[in-house]
Amino acid sequence: MNKLPFQILFLIICMTAVAYLNRNNFGGPAQKVFRFWLPKQVIIGGLCVILGFFFWITVNILLWQFGK
Repeated sequence: MNKLPFQILFLIICMTAVAYLNRNNFGGPAQKVFRFWLPKQVIIGGLCVILGFFFWITVNILLWQFGK
């Protein structure tokens, strides 16, 4: 239970890293997603959450497998 704050911090760092990498990918003020116009901040926010979780889970699995 002592590692939980570090895991939460690592999850936030993963999501922030994805946000940093995707900061210039959408040029227009809004994009069409599933027939709805969404601002680029909403799209990048969704990508940050999804890809951040994926990166976090991947790194944790690798650390668990090779950290024995």
